[in-house]
Amino acid sequence: MRSIELRHLAYTALAGVLVGLAACSSTMEPDPDPDPATISVVVSPTSASVEQGTSTTFDGTATLGGTFTGAVTFTVTGLPTGVTVTVGSVSTSGTTATAEITVDVAASVAAGTYNGTVTAAGSGVTATAAYALTVTEAASSGSYTLGATPSPISIERGTSGDVTVAITRTSFAEAVTLAAEGLPGNVSASFDPAAPTGDASTLTLDVASGASAGTSTVTVRGTSSLADVTTTFELTITDPVGGQNLTVDWSTCPVDERPQWLAFSEGVGGSWTVVTGVNDVYDFGMPSGDVLGIATVYEDSEVVVDYIDRTAFSGEVDACGVMPSKTVNGTAANVLGATTLSLGASFTFAGLDGPFGWTNVADGPLPFVGYTTDGAGTDRMVVLRDQDIANGGSIGTIDFTADGFTPETATVTVSGLTAGETGIVSADYAMTGGGDVCYVMPLQSDAFSATFDQVGPPASERMSGEFFVAGASVASADLSVTRSVKRAYSTLEARTVTLPPALAVPTLTDQSGAADYLRLQAEFTVPPELEGVVLFNYSDDAHDMSLFAMQGILSGSVSLTMPDFSALTGWDDDWAIPAAQTGVSYTTLAGFGENVLTNFQSGLCTDGGSLVTSSINGDYN
Repeated sequence: MRSIELRHLAYTALAGVLVGLAACSSTMEPDPDPDPATISVVVSPTSASVEQGTSTTFDGTATLGGTFTGAVTFTVTGLPTGVTVTVGSVSTSGTTATAEITVDVAASVAAGTYNGTVTAAGSGVTATAAYALTVTEAASSGSYTLGATPSPISIERGTSGDVTVAITRTSFAEAVTLAAEGLPGNVSASFDPAAPTGDASTLTLDVASGASAGTSTVTVRGTSSLADVTTTFELTITDPVGGQNLTVDWSTCPVDERPQWLAFSEGVGGSWTVVTGVNDVYDFGMPSGDVLGIATVYEDSEVVVDYIDRTAFSGEVDACGVMPSKTVNGTAANVLGATTLSLGASFTFAGLDGPFGWTNVADGPLPFVGYTTDGAGTDRMVVLRDQDIANGGSIGTIDFTADGFTPETATVTVSGLTAGETGIVSADYAMTGGGDVCYVMPLQSDAFSATFDQVGPPASERMSGEFFVAGASVASADLSVTRSVKRAYSTLEARTVTLPPALAVPTLTDQSGAADYLRLQAEFTVPPELEGVVLFNYSDDAHDMSLFAMQGILSGSVSLTMPDFSALTGWDDDWAIPAAQTGVSYTTLAGFGENVLTNFQSGLCTDGGSLVTSSINGDYN
């Protein structure tokens, strides 16, 4: 629960050719150093889409050179069981050998995209080319219906429950992909199996402690080659019986991020109670009310007051979790110029072919996105999924020619700009990784323009649950006002993103009273577009003091006041800004993200999801 920091980074191929000359003797003698045998291969087309139970063909063409003699053979590897490859007769003319290759796809082959390798061989040398085969579902007939039991189902906040989804089939054996729609906030759903070929699936509903009590109608949708089929059931969320103890564990945090003093209050403006931790674990008992204030003092005279939604917490909460610590390496090949390489939340930049590396990489399967551009309209992109690499391991060679593809573009228009503002525009790509964390990985950024190109993978290279993210960040001429927007889309097409309104200058009042440190109050109005988290921070050269309220606690006309801790056990006035201090600056910020408690940008892994912020800073005295 620390203050939010925003960082922007910037980034920046050599080739050489050697030519040798061979002297000729005055007599006709055999070449003592003949050119070696060479072979290269291309396929046409390089990819195909085939329905289950059908076939397709493509041509393999080998170009021969040097001392190559004899026959050429073509083989195809890497395609799944059920795919039969037949190579026709090879026809050789001069230095070119060609063959028609037939690919038969059995009805049992699962739908999906498969990457094969075509190898041409002969005279002791080989060459390869990539071939992509996309298998699609065979057209089906028949019908099916869905049913859900029990209905209604009642689930207590902070627990989960199961619903059985029955599939009644009539001459229909195809897999049915299931999805839950109309879920209330803080409720997630998963199906087992997610795309059953049988007659049932178990829908598990996880109801977070922050969910609101009430009854909702949930729709289960089945998707197949037929028209969609739906059924509904009633979900009732109930409050827990009695309260729950709350314990916050800071022991996994870096030492300078563990409290050296802590107190809590029940609600905004409530009285404060000092809590003594044991091995950096703090027990708050069983607080009443939905809002809990936690005041912490960290090293370097940093005082932080957080107002949190207590219903979003229960039991023991890990304040920092497992900190990312892995190091992963790799090698870039055929980069075009400025290159961004992202693995989950870790990213680095390159401008030349060669090694690169990431630090502080999280455990578990992570997405990888690489983007390279020559700055003149030629771009290449590589996307890899579920990269679970051991600490100190390597992702291998990222070859933007062999492994990459050409991204597509669409025009993004930015609205809401105010005269005199400057900033940047950005194109990102959002994907989920281990633990369903949303990772927003940078592709391109540039100086602000009212229109810019959103870039990203074409449809053939995308998967469900991946999103294009268009963004813009601007600042006033004196940098005192900043505004930003990021918005996610599931399709690449012309869009307009709108910057949020600017915050008004806050009213700051000294509430120090008898306290021997500066207790400031900030009052400001939060526009509806920014009604999420709010922050007020003020500092001098030696101290930093912050007040933060989670989404839903404060909105509209906001008032944040640094509490008076001077009478509490263990409090030291030296931690705070002296009452008569000058040279104090301030920042107020408001913003909206889908789930600011766990991942401020998690809403960018949903179609239409957004993240907006607006801040204003200045001098108090």
